[in-house]
Amino acid sequence: MRGDQGDYNLFSYITSSGNTIHIHGTNGRPRVIFSTDVGLTLNGTGSTANNLYVESQGTGGGGTAFAVFGGGSADNIVAKSAGGDAACSQRNATLTNSVCWGTGSFGFGLLTQTNGAATTDTVRNVTAIASDPSGVAVKLQASGGNNATMNLTNVIARGGADDLFAFAAGSETVAINTATSNWSTAAASGTNASVNGPSAISPPKFIDEASGDFHQACGSLTINAGTDALANGANDFDGDARAVGITDIGADEFVPLAPTVATGTASAVGLTTATLHGTINPNACATTYHFEYGTSTAYGQRTPDQTLPVGTSTQPVSATIGGLPPGTAHDFRLVTSSAIGPASGTNAAFATLPDPFAGVSLVSKHATVKKRKAPITLSCPADTPGATPGATGSCDGTLVMVTAKKVLVPAKKGKKKFLALGSAIFSIQAGKSATVSVTLPKKGVKLLKARGKLTATATTTAKDGLGTTKIVVGSVKLKPGK
Repeated sequence: MRGDQGDYNLFSYITSSGNTIHIHGTNGRPRVIFSTDVGLTLNGTGSTANNLYVESQGTGGGGTAFAVFGGGSADNIVAKSAGGDAACSQRNATLTNSVCWGTGSFGFGLLTQTNGAATTDTVRNVTAIASDPSGVAVKLQASGGNNATMNLTNVIARGGADDLFAFAAGSETVAINTATSNWSTAAASGTNASVNGPSAISPPKFIDEASGDFHQACGSLTINAGTDALANGANDFDGDARAVGITDIGADEFVPLAPTVATGTASAVGLTTATLHGTINPNACATTYHFEYGTSTAYGQRTPDQTLPVGTSTQPVSATIGGLPPGTAHDFRLVTSSAIGPASGTNAAFATLPDPFAGVSLVSKHATVKKRKAPITLSCPADTPGATPGATGSCDGTLVMVTAKKVLVPAKKGKKKFLALGSAIFSIQAGKSATVSVTLPKKGVKLLKARGKLTATATTTAKDGLGTTKIVVGSVKLKPGK
């Protein structure tokens, strides 16, 4: 056994040649790749192997990846065959907690054949897959008058052509016996060939069968559907405890976990918008998520629910929000829910940009009143925001003029007061100027003519597209027209 781990590309297969050997990896599953048609073969009484990944690339068209014969046993094996042979093969041996994936044309997940003697084989908590349409997940074959028996417990068997196939070349007795296993289709060839035991029509749910991820997905009918027994072993094929609740069917023991959630940061923060980020690991369950946000940790607002597909990898998620008040601190967090339960990330914060709107500028410093009307020019700042990001804004409001000082108004018994000189409504596009006409009252015109000039206080109250209101006060010197 080597102490270092990694990829070992071997150009000839390894066989124990009848000797007792022990080949063990660790729960990290060090990867062993075999480039020839036959990968690793154990053929000796008492030989053992566990925690290995064995792949036969099938360069010659065949390619059994892993085989255990002659009283040996194997546990926690992941074997893949790309050729037209078997991912796993066994004879008079025990295979537990393993994945056997045959991908080639007319290939097998698990193949057992007699070879000059009868064989009895034990298979427990194995996931045997033959993904090609012509493939068979588990095949038991006998010839030469040698009987064959295979006992399957807690096994998933799914093949493109057949899940289980018992074949007798002559009068041999060939029996595949199943208990608490998941398979659907079976075939028997030969007078004394049979497949015995209940089937399960509904297939298992895997994380990603196409890419070879045979971890069970949330909701698979194989979860908690197996038979508990010490013979199942202590761990599944990647090191999880074998019985989480009730033992599952197949190589994987489903560990129920709520989604793993992390709230990220906010980006593209503007006056009223921001993009919120986070990460989620669905932990094998379809997961919905949304962001909660608001001006405190009470939040109060949320984004629409989105769905992440089944998976076991951490995935980035984001959502863009709008309609926020400018120049304001906001809190947010990422919230998820799956069949296992809810989960949420910690709180994070950001602040929207302050509204640059400064109000309307009073361009006119002097105005000549003709026919009681005073023309006043106003200017709307070019950076005035609109109601939506990127939209052209406008300044909308009113102009009110009064005398700059208190004046004596006739019929008021000698009391001085500020005299209202009129008002006007305006709407000016950002970056533009406009002249509004303020109609003076008769008292104002009379006062102006009597004095020859009059200073007025001009107050503009303007609102931009975001609803921000600014008040600007200036003065205008009025004189009567000729």
